[in-house]
Amino acid sequence: MRNTRLTDHVLAALLGGPLDRRLAAGRPPGSSPLLESRAQRITGSRRRNDLARSWEHALTRARRPSEAHPLAVAVCHDRAIAAEADIRELAARLRSPAPVSARGVAAARLLLTDGTGPLYNRAEPDESLVIWLRKAITRLEPSPARTGTATQPATA
Repeated sequence: MRNTRLTDHVLAALLGGPLDRRLAAGRPPGSSPLLESRAQRITGSRRRNDLARSWEHALTRARRPSEAHPLAVAVCHDRAIAAEADIRELAARLRSPAPVSARGVAAARLLLTDGTGPLYNRAEPDESLVIWLRKAITRLEPSPARTGTATQPATA
């Protein structure tokens, strides 16, 4: 990986959502300085642990809907509970010291933060949350055959 400038890091943080969408779609991190910076940021152990904790918090919210914050977008409780095994697998994989691909981390972030996605949106088919969680878990595996794919061990 090439060295990135401070402005790349700042812009990568500010433009997180759009950059995550590009990474989740399979755009190689090395294809632009901003994508590379974003990939480095989200694959570090602190961010991965935060994401795992956020997924577990969503599961907790699903089990206790009466305690939901009035301004928060409501989790589809039944879907989250039905996907509990996959959510726990995703969280465990995010916490693992093994390297991960930025594509998988970005996919996991988008599933959690997109209020129009299957975790929150009843218009999505019931099974779509499990399908997308399993895709994110699979995409966490680094692809050595693909050039430009950034991976980061959990110690970063």
